[in-house]
Amino acid sequence: MQYPEDYAHLIELQKLDNKIDTLEKEIRDLPEKLNRINNEIESLKKAFSGLDEELKKKEVSLREKNAEYNAEREKLERFKKQLLEIKNNDEYRAMLQQIENQKKVVEKRENDIIEVDEELEEFKRVLPEKKNAIQKQISEKVEELEKTRNKEGVLKERVSTLLKKREKIEENIKVSYLRKYERLRKKGFNKVLVPIKRILGMEGEEAYVCTGCNSTVPFEISLKVREGEAFLRCENCGRFLYFEEKEENDG
Repeated sequence: MQYPEDYAHLIELQKLDNKIDTLEKEIRDLPEKLNRINNEIESLKKAFSGLDEELKKKEVSLREKNAEYNAEREKLERFKKQLLEIKNNDEYRAMLQQIENQKKVVEKRENDIIEVDEELEEFKRVLPEKKNAIQKQISEKVEELEKTRNKEGVLKERVSTLLKKREKIEENIKVSYLRKYERLRKKGFNKVLVPIKRILGMEGEEAYVCTGCNSTVPFEISLKVREGEAFLRCENCGRFLYFEEKEENDG
């Protein structure tokens, strides 16, 4: 089995092109990645400032609860003073009941203060730890942002190196062969040339499949491919086929 030398160069060219494609995709994806990281940083900054806002809300809530308590407490004191001025028994009993009800309101307001105050103290206790955790995340994201920005230059340099290597390989390939290769590349194939693979069927018979689409290659075509005929195409996906000796040896 002996393929044209150009075929080996085309396979090497394909490997380079796949590497270039991968790197160029990374470069194209960088703006979206940078935008995502920036959004994550902004979200973390909002979360950080949100902690101070939450602290202020809890402090305001405590002041409001204290004001409510004081208002209800003053109301209770007024009821007690009014009780001393009442002469009518029915009115006296009614006021006593009102005082009892008001005591319950005052007690409820006092419990509210205790609850909010406990929440506030607990929040103050864990606040430094929460801030440190968010600040650490922000620092990590800023570092990731800087690395991503620097990555573009590195990727472009690698692409440039591979393109120069690609030019040298192209010089060893016939123009007609190169055009066939490029024509399929333009159709969207990232692998234009694919090896055929030997398999055993249900009855133990030998067969070959295209590793590009996993469809069975007709015997006549597989035989010609194994004999070294170039640019035979898979009838299913249209890729060019070749044979790797290791497939035979592995069997």
